[in-house]
Amino acid sequence: MNRLFALFGLAFSVALSTEKALLAQSNVSVADVADELAGIASFVQARSVFEADREIVIREGETYVQSERVLSTDRLVMNAGAQLLIDPDTKGFGENGVYIVTRELTLPEQGGAATISWAPEAAPPPPKVPDRAASGANGHGAGEPGKPGQNGKDGLAGAHGADAPRVTVVLQQVNGGNLIVDLSGGAGGDGGRGQMGGSGGDGARGTSARTAWVKVFNSKTAVGCAAGPGRGGNGGNGGNGGRGGDGGTGGSGGTLRLISSAEVAKNVFETIKIEVASGPVGRAGIGGLPGTPGRGGPEGKLATSCGSAGRQGANGAPGDTGPVGADGKSGREGTIESVVLSLEQIQKAFGFEER
Repeated sequence: MNRLFALFGLAFSVALSTEKALLAQSNVSVADVADELAGIASFVQARSVFEADREIVIREGETYVQSERVLSTDRLVMNAGAQLLIDPDTKGFGENGVYIVTRELTLPEQGGAATISWAPEAAPPPPKVPDRAASGANGHGAGEPGKPGQNGKDGLAGAHGADAPRVTVVLQQVNGGNLIVDLSGGAGGDGGRGQMGGSGGDGARGTSARTAWVKVFNSKTAVGCAAGPGRGGNGGNGGNGGRGGDGGTGGSGGTLRLISSAEVAKNVFETIKIEVASGPVGRAGIGGLPGTPGRGGPEGKLATSCGSAGRQGANGAPGDTGPVGADGKSGREGTIESVVLSLEQIQKAFGFEER
């Protein structure tokens, strides 16, 4: 499909096509691409950044941080082990991503590969674990059991990994080919731990024993036990730990869009390695700890002629450890796109001088 648009008063027809390269790709609107190309080409030429002596060389083992939306140079040389790192805080990093516009790209032919990648932050930390759940109330009346502790709440889900950017490379010529383009998504955060169950309440003391008395003249004489000590209340059960939070979704892979001639596109896609996978998923959060059981209440107070009946209340049962959450889900796979222009169209649109 052809679209006619004017650039600096020069009208010419630009044939735009997309083709599948290595991975499945999303459909690209030709009209949208043409408008976008016109805007970037205008920006590049208006700033007169293409000077014959302009060259960026990233030497072996060096890292060049790209913190602007457009990197434009006549020649971009990346030696073995060199890295071009895209800063995710770049202004305008959003929808249209970053543009690398160069007439000539020189890559290593041997030794370590050069790399174009981005710098996502480390995986987000897991969410904060809330304090333990509320404890059950202690028994109040004689022999009253303690109340059970509340169950812990589920842990919070891990944070979504950062999505990789879109990188558009406009290229007239490429030399060499030992290059890795890594636009994998950022890692999802681990799920939070489940809340600890609440402690069970303690049972209340049993009723007091009562002595049997007989009044003889003006005094009382114990003649036995009227009622033994009451049984203590049972302790409340501990609450169950909450379920661990689910891991965060891995960040979506980015998009690499190459704008070049068909010959250059074929060479690039046959020689360089491109990664646009989803980022690692966050790990499942572990379950919350069980709540501790309440203690059984003691038997009632003893009295004259009333011995212990061994009627201590039973301790409650501990809660169960919460179940583990689920690992996070994979984000969207990125895409690799090729927009093919003729050599003449690339030179006219972006001001490349014929060498």
